[in-house]
Amino acid sequence: DYEVRFTTPPAGQVVRLSDGKATAFTDIANLGTQQIDGLTFNLTSAGAAGERVLFKPFSASAANMQALVTSPRDLAAANPVNAAMGKSNSGTLQLGGLTATGPLTLPANANPAAVPPVLGGVQLEFTVGPPTTYAAFDRGTNPPTAIPGGTGTFVSGQPISINGWSITLQGSPKTGDSVTVGNALDPQYGDAYTRNAGNASALVSVRDKKMFDESTMGDGYAGVMAQVGTRTQSALYAAELSSTIASNLEADRTAVSGVNLDEEAAKLIQYQQAYQASAKMLQIAQGIFDSLIQSMGR
Repeated sequence: DYEVRFTTPPAGQVVRLSDGKATAFTDIANLGTQQIDGLTFNLTSAGAAGERVLFKPFSASAANMQALVTSPRDLAAANPVNAAMGKSNSGTLQLGGLTATGPLTLPANANPAAVPPVLGGVQLEFTVGPPTTYAAFDRGTNPPTAIPGGTGTFVSGQPISINGWSITLQGSPKTGDSVTVGNALDPQYGDAYTRNAGNASALVSVRDKKMFDESTMGDGYAGVMAQVGTRTQSALYAAELSSTIASNLEADRTAVSGVNLDEEAAKLIQYQQAYQASAKMLQIAQGIFDSLIQSMGR
């Protein structure tokens, strides 16, 4: 919890109540520019001297947490973009790979609704050279218009990156061959997205990328888990050893001092029982003595 305190309006401080850490501000405008533990406090007006405002941004966080994905169909396992070879292609072009690489950078005066990964898509058309070239056309216009900067030399196996996606084609195209790249949900691809696990495959491939001192993600994770397990086991052994040493030291201290609390307690109980037995014997003896005195008096 946090408390905004106006000490000398419009200045004041934000106090984190868990430990009393205070962050000062000169006025509410200055307060709105600060981030405190990831929070921004925006107030419409300053309070009077001594006024306080309590904020509890996390008090109901756990109660409000809920699962939003309840079905495997809701997982974004498919690639967000799809590619389709032209139906009249006569070359040997084949799709080697297709990935979304980042946000779109639209050319000047382009219609955002016509550029992937939104509906409409981009069509790559090939012309055999030498060299063999490609040109990208915006299919969102009628007729399709050339995309500025969307031309280049085609090399089999070399990625072509345009407007937030990258496609790798293999083989040799013929003049007039084409490939259309667009949103995976575009009706022209039908339900192909339901059989597309591009995102899931890309996530799995991260496992084999070298990231930790020339080790793959999988090997690095296994190594970290092994270290955690080893250190945890070592800590348990150290705790058991420390407990044993402490017990032995306590026994040695007791032996040297000659005092053992358990033994002393047992002896006290014995003394108490002996005292009670002696008192009972005295009571019986007193009764016998009284009886004798009474008999002699008769």
